[in-house]
Amino acid sequence: MLGRRGYWPFGASANSLAGKAKPLVNCTKISVRDRASAALLSDWQIPCIIAPDPVWALESKPVPGLWDLPAPRVAVTLRSHPLLTETRLANLTRALVDFQKATQAFILLLPFQKSEDLSIAEAIQPQLKDVSKILCLEDRNF
Repeated sequence: MLGRRGYWPFGASANSLAGKAKPLVNCTKISVRDRASAALLSDWQIPCIIAPDPVWALESKPVPGLWDLPAPRVAVTLRSHPLLTETRLANLTRALVDFQKATQAFILLLPFQKSEDLSIAEAIQPQLKDVSKILCLEDRNF
């Protein structure tokens, strides 16, 4: 995937990364998620198609126990990143606590990948005792 979220680093301009396109020349199929990425590849004379993320083509399956949790529910997923410092995570956690109090929503912390996301969910969850749950779907044959 080439795009604002996937290929180039935060803060880098797309044009400054034109040299990075060389490895793409040998690809047989390239899909991008947005028109801006497609335009960039077109400028580099690299053919591509705009396609949705493959996850949207997956068949939905019920999540056991989901309907037993209080409503309304809000799902939150955070991924580790160099810009997500301890201070910023603390600020996000406080904002999430304030949001929960204001809305009375039950917070589902969804670590999409345990290895990447679980530690963040575990850091947030104690601040949301009795009004949140960490729900790991990775192990559920989805």
